[in-house]
Amino acid sequence: MRRTQLLGMSLAAALLVPSVATASEVVLAPLVSRGADAKTLANVTSLIGSELDFFPGVDNVDILSKRPAALNTTCLTKASCLRTVAKAGQGDQLVTGSLAMSGDTYTIELVLYSVTENRIVRSKEFTLPASAEAVADGMTDVVQEVMTGKSATARQADNEFSFEDDEDDFEFDEDPSEAIAAAEAAAAAEAAAA
Repeated sequence: MRRTQLLGMSLAAALLVPSVATASEVVLAPLVSRGADAKTLANVTSLIGSELDFFPGVDNVDILSKRPAALNTTCLTKASCLRTVAKAGQGDQLVTGSLAMSGDTYTIELVLYSVTENRIVRSKEFTLPASAEAVADGMTDVVQEVMTGKSATARQADNEFSFEDDEDDFEFDEDPSEAIAAAEAAAAAEAAAA
């Protein structure tokens, strides 16, 4: 009987504990150029790889040294084509995209494809100033958004603590100087008694 109760409690606890995401292996294919030069493509792809290396839940990043021939702007919207690209590396997810330069901005489109589900999980487009510093500063948020689906603003809002709902829990009507004077008087009386 006791053993059955323990088993029941263990199962209930396991169901209440949120599941832990398993570590994933990510294939990173070089970005497709939409007017960007080869050096910039290589640098931005490398920066994405670095961010993925530090991303929670990513166990390994397999950066393809050469863009597969099938990978073009049309391929970025087709799961069957992305499956072919993903097979060039080893992983259960593929991150790739395109890079365009327009004046003083870069437009980066990133696609997250699930190899195991054979589907495009999400596709996001980002605009960053066309400077090495701005791209480096903004890439963490770009990679986190494509991997989680949440923008930096949404992630920050999730992490902020708000007092809006708790104002009724506090007494703000009393004058704080009265409380301070009372505490000082109590401390003085205690000191005099000792």
